[in-house]
Parts: sequence; C-alpha cells; structure tokens
Amino acid sequence: PKAGQQMPYPEWDEIISVYDTAFKEKQTADYSARTTWGMFWHSVTGRPEDNCLNMMLLERMNERLSFPDLREAAIRHEKGWGPDHTLIEDKASGQCLTQEFETAGIPVWKVKAGPEDLTYRAHMVSGILRAGRIFYVPRDWSYSVISQCAKFPMVEHDDLVATFVIALAFMRRMGDIELPDDEKDNELSLWTRPKPKSPYG
Repeated sequence: PKAGQQMPYPEWDEIISVYDTAFKEKQTADYSARTTWGMFWHSVTGRPEDNCLNMMLLERMNERLSFPDLREAAIRHEKGWGPDHTLIEDKASGQCLTQEFETAGIPVWKVKAGPEDLTYRAHMVSGILRAGRIFYVPRDWSYSVISQCAKFPMVEHDDLVATFVIALAFMRRMGDIELPDDEKDNELSLWTRPKPKSPYG
C-alpha cells in the first residue's frame, strides 16, 4: 500500500477468542481479560512449501467486571465477532462463563492449565514468538498487550499474558507446529474437546 494507507487484513483461516476470567469482588482483584486472534497461512519466501501458520492480534478486553457485566460483554463479543473457537481456562470463574456460553449454544474449549505455572507454560510456546509468526495492528490496545507480555513475569497482573499463552498453545495444536527446542510435555493434551482435523488434511 501507499504511504498512509492501511494494509488489508489477510484471509483468516480461523478466528479464536481466549478468556482469562475473574470477578470484581475487591479493588485488588485480577482483571477479566480476552484476546481475539486471526490465524492465517503465509509464506515469507513466496514458495508454497514454506507456507506456515501465523497469528494476528485483533482485539483485547482487560477490565474488572462483575459476572453479569462479564457475561453481557462476552455474549456481545461472540455475536459480533463470531469466532470459530472460544477458549476459556477451566477454573472456578471460567466455569461460570463456560456454562453461560453452552446455554447460549456457543461451543467452548475448556482449557486445563495443568500443574505448571504460567512462566513455564509461556516458555513452552515462546518459540512461536521468536520465530516471528505473531503479528499485531499498531493501536494503543495492542501495545498494552505487548507491554504486559514484555514485562512478564515482573507484572502485578498477568491476565493478558495468560490469554496469549493459551492462544499460542492452540496455534501449535491447530498447525501441528514443532519447535527446535521442544520438550515432550503434555501441555497440549489438556483440552477437553476432540482434536479438530489438522489444517494439513
């Protein structure tokens, strides 16, 4: 595009929304966070054999909300964006939102975090980020996600980081991505819906 023109979005293969939820009970409570991502196939070299799965940050929410407000915001988002997949961490606050989605007929992936802490899980998927396969649109809200991830783990709240880590793990699963420094972990065996058909066919 010419200077000043906005580049068009790529053609999305999948759109996913990821939630890390908390309810407003006191001023120091964690935020309820959501990030929305578009997955797309792209070859930097232009050769079809180099085509690989990438992901772009499209939207984020990061607010302290009561459950009724969270439910309303989440349902409105799902109807507006129509993501192909919605992922919610399977913890106490997330279970309530999962039930509301299921009642509304919205399919949900329940994500079990496993025994490892967030720092370990972030390490296990960080190779995708280092490989240059994550993109974003230049907006203030994008920079807030980037800032929290860049400062992690030295941050007071890591809710956006948690959604990013889940999105990266899902991207690995969908694209059958192998990283050079992979360990044989069970991170990606913790989803509670059947594995979808691989994009490779």
